[in-house]
Amino acid sequence: MFTLVRKSLKISCWHRTVSTYGVVFDIDGVITQGSRVIPTAPSALQKLKRANIPHLFITNGGGMRESYKSNQLSQWLQVPVFPDDVVLGHTPMKQLVPEFENRNIVCLGWGNPKDVLESYALEFLSVFVHVAQVWFQESDFQRRVWRIASVLASFYQIWATENPHQSR
Repeated sequence: MFTLVRKSLKISCWHRTVSTYGVVFDIDGVITQGSRVIPTAPSALQKLKRANIPHLFITNGGGMRESYKSNQLSQWLQVPVFPDDVVLGHTPMKQLVPEFENRNIVCLGWGNPKDVLESYALEFLSVFVHVAQVWFQESDFQRRVWRIASVLASFYQIWATENPHQSR
């Protein structure tokens, strides 16, 4: 079970008072629609900044570093967005770093999950499979799962042979 650590918002104090509430935006469908920024989103965020109302951006998407997404949002919305203001689908995984930092990790996902885990200081990445390629090649769900499992088993056998002192 994951619990999201309370995040401290970095806000510019343009006014003397700070809001007693904050706003959390789902990126997909509220800030963007597909690859298009919703036209009223930049002006809405600029108003929040002027009113000194803290805000976060969340999405179940991921596959990129929080810093990349915050830069993207800053450009789209024309307001500063910091990496700590962005919660991606994998962001809660940062809490697992102490437990897994010296263990082997199989890295699966869309985008660049290996880069994401490396940004969390997980250095023992031994296997990377771009699961989306396998996932979308098969239309039958059960065949997808078995195919991914067989690919992972093959990679692990090769890796374990090359790294017998690290396999667990």
